[in-house]
Amino acid sequence: MLWLIQLLFPLALLLWLAFLPARNMLARIFQSLGTAAILLGLHLAGLWITPPWWTPWIYWVLFAIAVWRGWRMQTRPGVAAADYALILFWAGLSGFGGWVSSEALVARTAPPGEIADLAAPLAAGRYYVASGGSREIVSSHLRTLPRATIGQQNYWGQSYGVDITAMNQWGLTASESTAVLAPCAGRVVRSHDGDADGSPVDLSSPTARAGNYALIRCGQFDILLAHFRKGSLRVAPGDLVREGQPIAALGNSGASDLPHLHIHAQRPGTQAAPFSGKPVPMRINGRFLVRGDRL
Repeated sequence: MLWLIQLLFPLALLLWLAFLPARNMLARIFQSLGTAAILLGLHLAGLWITPPWWTPWIYWVLFAIAVWRGWRMQTRPGVAAADYALILFWAGLSGFGGWVSSEALVARTAPPGEIADLAAPLAAGRYYVASGGSREIVSSHLRTLPRATIGQQNYWGQSYGVDITAMNQWGLTASESTAVLAPCAGRVVRSHDGDADGSPVDLSSPTARAGNYALIRCGQFDILLAHFRKGSLRVAPGDLVREGQPIAALGNSGASDLPHLHIHAQRPGTQAAPFSGKPVPMRINGRFLVRGDRL
């Protein structure tokens, strides 16, 4: 459904601007601004997997064509009552698109306080960040930050988590196996294997959403890597791992809609709820990753 909205809504606005531009000059200005604001908000905050990450750039080309075509059409003087309604509509879209854009830009700044610096958790390749940042508009993981429910408490540690998908040369989700690497040197404190991709998830469990996973203690932080492919896990609790060591393969186990790696840093949780520790923002290869980033 999301990909349909990201395709149909901006295309409808572009067609409107190109073929049915407002007849009044002021209304036409607001129509152009409103369309641009929505395109910018979708560009910065949209989940560009299907369609791929380069789709918004096509929209900007179409926007330039639509503006050129629409502004060649004759305008009429004066402002009618219908024009005021259109101005209010496009002004509202401008405000909404501006708010989305500003939230997405603010999300690029890491929260204050401690931060975990990690190495790349995936072998060399093409990757897209599907979820990440300091605002919920670009990171669904932040929904656990309030700790208002048992589920949020059990998974509090994942609040600043990042989801990374593999891409092919066309920007589409890659199907080939990708090695997951230890992003730091440490000791495996928990792990799980055996869940098939797409298998049912016990939502009441404090660990099942992660699917197949490894929890590595690196100094003062616990690093969770999750959603591995069944049978790919190479480490067990108590194992010492070095930075860059292959530990599993990217998969789609647990609460996952498509093959990807979930990674987050936290303070150690409890034995019963190992992902309940205080969430800690991360930098990966020096970058605070946000939805839309490519690696």
